[in-house]
Amino acid sequence: MMDESADVSRHEQVCLVIRYTDDQFHVYERFIRFERTSCTTGEVDQCYDSASAIRAIYKGIAAHLIQFIPIALYIHCNGHILNLCLIDLSEVVVPIRNNSSIIKSLYHLIEVSAKRHHIFDDIQKQAGLASIPLKQLCDTRWSCRYESLTVVLTHCAEIITVLKEIGVGDVFIMLHVMQTFDFIFHIHLMSEVFLLTNILSKYLQKSDVSLTQALTQVKMTIASLKWMRSEHEFNRGSDVALATLSVKDNYRINSFYAVLDVITVSIKERFNENNINVLVLSEQRMYKVALGNKTQLSLTLATKFSLENSFHQSISENIMDNSS
Repeated sequence: MMDESADVSRHEQVCLVIRYTDDQFHVYERFIRFERTSCTTGEVDQCYDSASAIRAIYKGIAAHLIQFIPIALYIHCNGHILNLCLIDLSEVVVPIRNNSSIIKSLYHLIEVSAKRHHIFDDIQKQAGLASIPLKQLCDTRWSCRYESLTVVLTHCAEIITVLKEIGVGDVFIMLHVMQTFDFIFHIHLMSEVFLLTNILSKYLQKSDVSLTQALTQVKMTIASLKWMRSEHEFNRGSDVALATLSVKDNYRINSFYAVLDVITVSIKERFNENNINVLVLSEQRMYKVALGNKTQLSLTLATKFSLENSFHQSISENIMDNSS
């Protein structure tokens, strides 16, 4: 595996890593070295992270490589697929996009100013809380979004106090929005979704994960999202009494169901497009040889074999039981 970035002296360098398994199918990654390069034409790899420079030409790169290696498969970075799913969610569900804009504005208002950061810090200490700065929303890192949302959710009262103390310009608009039911409802909803998908995000970044394990974790996440899409879960998150049934139906259909449907379909479709099923078949073949089984090996058996002695198998079984 190879990846490119610039070092602090602004020189382009390539990181070379070898990924392999032993005869027990334990996955290893070993860093080899950094190599300086002046050429970044994208001619040597087929796993992409959706950066703008790659996204604009990835079809050409894939086609170029296939000319030399016909059996080469295009693989999109699984970790970045989740971030694309979140982008899908923000584009389709308007309240989520609006909440993201508010969170970005809060960061720039409070953390960019040393004086306002100090005010926020003092208010947290007066409330007996640990001082935690607001986190910036990052367009390419899922975990940053989750951390940013968590701080706003857990320190909402303190942030409102800061806004009241500042009390100038557009601050009144943010103050009004943060005290509406709509903002509170959607920030709690996204917290639940982010908590679940952030587990998947961190798991996919582990160096010892096989493709079968990754696919299993993706399916577990989809099953959990489907389980969340129930009347019981909606009512559990609706502690605040709504004025009429029609208002409740509006939040259920246009927000709660919409968010879960979009993120579930997006994860399912994007991972299915990633050729991961084809590569999992290759892993299954190796498992079949290791097991000495001449009959056709099912994905269930391959998954059980690859997850042997792993806590993820028990988690998967528990989630499947709860969703059935």
